[in-house]
Amino acid sequence: MTNAMTVRDGEGELSVEGIKHTKEQLDLFAQLVKETLVRDQDYGVIPGTNSWSLLKPGAANIIAAFGCHSEPFIETTTIDPSIGTYGFINYEVRCEIVLNSPDPTTRLVRAVGHGACNSYEDKYRYRNALAKCPACGRENIRVSKQGGGFYCWAKTDGCGSNFSAAEERITSQVSGKVENENPFEQANTYKKMAIKRAEVDAALRLPGAARFFTQDMEANESDGEAPQSPPQPRRAASPPSRAPLPAEEVGTAPQVSRSSLLNPKRPGDLLPWAARTHELTGPQVFHILGVQNTGEVPDLAAAVQAINDAQGQVIEGSYSDEDANNTGG
Repeated sequence: MTNAMTVRDGEGELSVEGIKHTKEQLDLFAQLVKETLVRDQDYGVIPGTNSWSLLKPGAANIIAAFGCHSEPFIETTTIDPSIGTYGFINYEVRCEIVLNSPDPTTRLVRAVGHGACNSYEDKYRYRNALAKCPACGRENIRVSKQGGGFYCWAKTDGCGSNFSAAEERITSQVSGKVENENPFEQANTYKKMAIKRAEVDAALRLPGAARFFTQDMEANESDGEAPQSPPQPRRAASPPSRAPLPAEEVGTAPQVSRSSLLNPKRPGDLLPWAARTHELTGPQVFHILGVQNTGEVPDLAAAVQAINDAQGQVIEGSYSDEDANNTGG
């Protein structure tokens, strides 16, 4: 049974008053974007695209500016150890943007978004396996760039031992891209990612948001079409860290190599890659790697592995920017 509403004459039609109200709302949203949201924190450019993508902190700030809050609901949960080699986990979430109200009996939904995440996504299904150190037993062996051979990297809690290139205890091991043997360890990560995607999707459905931002795209979700050029701030009009100005001031967003998301090719790709794939800030990345800047990274593959290994505790909330800033011990 459905509840039908009677539409009065003039309702749902374009009107001068409606156009005026829409323009006022868009101008207010442009002011929010320009004066409040911060680049690389609330929004950013996803590798492989040239459009501004809304990130979770920005979605939360936009929702708050509308006088609302988000309420996520898990609609589908699949946890089946019999699927595939190591099992399958999937979460599908609906997120409602609800108007804040002092009256507990009043619940006005302003927007609804959906998001999903599962253990078969490439970044969760596979991991880069390292050989185990014959001395300490840690999966922490790296290839030396100086004269060949191997070493157990001390900066990622290794023992610092060195081995020759012919060390059979290392060369006989399987390493490289392998399937994650225990996807259930990251079950809460999949859930949190699905909730995040649903909240961002819902925020983009609020009036004005889609004019400035898109949903953050995973590398394997691109449809192959070139994105439209996003609004770009004028350098003289606003600080570089601020968000794009209204749509009439159009430019081209900074380009980031798509390969830096899939497999960073140089140390300079680490920060945008870590920000997108694991939502890590610069200080967090430096803390994980034990360096002050990306120029100090001695082994790119080892740095990528260290960041991948740390993602779980970061997402679970046991690690924060405050921790990252306290690198002095």
